[in-house]
Amino acid sequence: MSDALGLTYTSSSAAGFTRSSSQLPRPPRPPHPRTSAPAPEPEPAPTSIRQVAPAGRFHVRGLDGLRALACIAVLLYHVLPTSLPGGFLGVDVFFVLSGFLITGLLIEERARSGRINLAQFWLRRVRRLVPAVSTMLVVTVPIAWAISRDLLVGIGRQIAGALAFVYNWVTIADGASYFDQQLPRLYMNVWSLGVEEQFYLVWPLIVVLAAHVIRRAWRRRLAWGAWALAACSAIAMAVVVANLPADQGHLDVTRAYMGTDTHCFGLMLGAGLALALSRPMAPALRRLAERTRRLRVALAWVGLAVIIAGFFIVPDDQAWTYPWGTLVVSLAVMGYLQGCCDEVSGASPASSWLTRAIDVAPLRWIGQRSYGIYLWHWPVIVMMETAFPQAPMSVCAVVALTLSVLAAAVSFALIEEPIRRRVLVGRIRAAIAQGLSVRTHWRLVAPATVVIIGTMFTCAAVADAPKQTALEQQLEAVATAPTQPSPAPAPAQPQAPTNAKPVTGDQVLVIGDSVTLGAKPALEQHLPGVIVDGKVSRSIFKAIPLMQSYAASHGQRPYVVISLATNTQMTNKQVDDIMAAAGDDTKIVFVDAFGPARDTWIPISNDVIANAQTRYPDRVRVAHWHDAIAAHTDWLGPDGTHPSTPDAENLYAQVIVDALNDFAKS
Repeated sequence: MSDALGLTYTSSSAAGFTRSSSQLPRPPRPPHPRTSAPAPEPEPAPTSIRQVAPAGRFHVRGLDGLRALACIAVLLYHVLPTSLPGGFLGVDVFFVLSGFLITGLLIEERARSGRINLAQFWLRRVRRLVPAVSTMLVVTVPIAWAISRDLLVGIGRQIAGALAFVYNWVTIADGASYFDQQLPRLYMNVWSLGVEEQFYLVWPLIVVLAAHVIRRAWRRRLAWGAWALAACSAIAMAVVVANLPADQGHLDVTRAYMGTDTHCFGLMLGAGLALALSRPMAPALRRLAERTRRLRVALAWVGLAVIIAGFFIVPDDQAWTYPWGTLVVSLAVMGYLQGCCDEVSGASPASSWLTRAIDVAPLRWIGQRSYGIYLWHWPVIVMMETAFPQAPMSVCAVVALTLSVLAAAVSFALIEEPIRRRVLVGRIRAAIAQGLSVRTHWRLVAPATVVIIGTMFTCAAVADAPKQTALEQQLEAVATAPTQPSPAPAPAQPQAPTNAKPVTGDQVLVIGDSVTLGAKPALEQHLPGVIVDGKVSRSIFKAIPLMQSYAASHGQRPYVVISLATNTQMTNKQVDDIMAAAGDDTKIVFVDAFGPARDTWIPISNDVIANAQTRYPDRVRVAHWHDAIAAHTDWLGPDGTHPSTPDAENLYAQVIVDALNDFAKS
């Protein structure tokens, strides 16, 4: 999240940036002619004026803590999604915060120097953002290469999108999904940086143009313009979501969620707030009326409460969330931010207590490094889960978050801060002139060595990147191979009683997902004449339409196998609907699922499937794929879900045959 993540904002010089007040101050400098020229714009008549602090460092309390809360929410959403289902809203918190901060700093720069230096503004953005992203890329790509070549699919486009800050549009163009965790992209989290940087490219131009063209009350008018743009963006998201096809029973909202046009409303809301307040990034010029102050303090408390509540209760799989759930949280962030301004927090014990409490040292430390933590956490999680797909979620979460924080802290200390504060060049010159001390050697040579070696390996990894994952190659081969079922092998299943007639393939319809598709040849071997319909990412919602379609085109088969628990959570009602649609004369075999610990819906779906046999003892059987493959996880692919060997495919087919023949035995 760029500027909302990990950057300490202060109001000081015409540039608008200084170091945090927690660091040692530099000796005072004589005033620059440009920084002391014009006075701030006229403001509405204050109730009373208090003495304004002299120009210098001014730290807005309460922002680092909010950054930390938003960062923690996103991290928990990614590592333990059931613990914080609305944690993805942390991104919207960052959007509002970024719009507010950047606009506030532009206002302060103009108030102090009489102009906004766009070239310097964009240079600061580059200096702040690019080194951290570049370091993360050259470190993680070689590690991903060593773990699995599958992680490198499309890596060249991902790197280009990340460095050009257009990753959101690259993802949309590729048809990938932020919410599909079956095959997550290594840098999917970088999409939000693209939205912000595109905003930073355009919005300062609008601010400068408005200040020169409108002149009279330009801030108030531009604030209303920003809020109007926010409304248009939210409406655009709602329209896009409303027109999305629910092909799998759920909506893929990637276009609406990642599009800059449809998800910039948080940035615009924050920008409008900064324009509407008198001095958002500076000491207050006025003391508010007591009633107004109390109202704004209460609004800040309510805003924080709504933000935290949203993390716990707003779902990511409901259409109303986009934009209404995200919009409510964005408005709540506005409510909190207005209470952080000095005219409220500086004069109100209640508001001051709020901002001080949320800016406690641990949260402030995380907030100042939240940009790096956000950058590192997602690729670390993906690599951890790929390397150890069956590791407990809690273990993966602790290890991944620890590594992410450590990597971010090192990057912050050795790369980001020296470059942002422009001391790196001075250190290099001093080292050349005076020789390298041990400390200087470590702080200069070690990061440079890592970056150089990492860049070399990154280039090699990009050159070696496959076009498809091993699973995609396998499924493509199955889909394009001619269907030539061979005679069934000698049965390995227990012998049925002499009066039981085994189920034959011409009696069976199999409806499944990519696991079924990968095992299609084995199913056709075990059950000659079977109809197998498997498709990547298919969910349980497609079961009934497909059953009805095949009944109309091929006639109703007496046995239907449903293997659709891998991608979505099943419910008892869905089972009841399937049983009703199948009819009393049709027997159903539900195949339970197996997957890595991150697929938290699989145990729930497996319980529903087990319960289905209890509720429909004469019409339902369970094919126990989960228990069968659990003893042979080395037969699975890198994702820990799909069969990758003939043994695994035959085992999948065999558990289905066993379940079908259990009907015959009974």
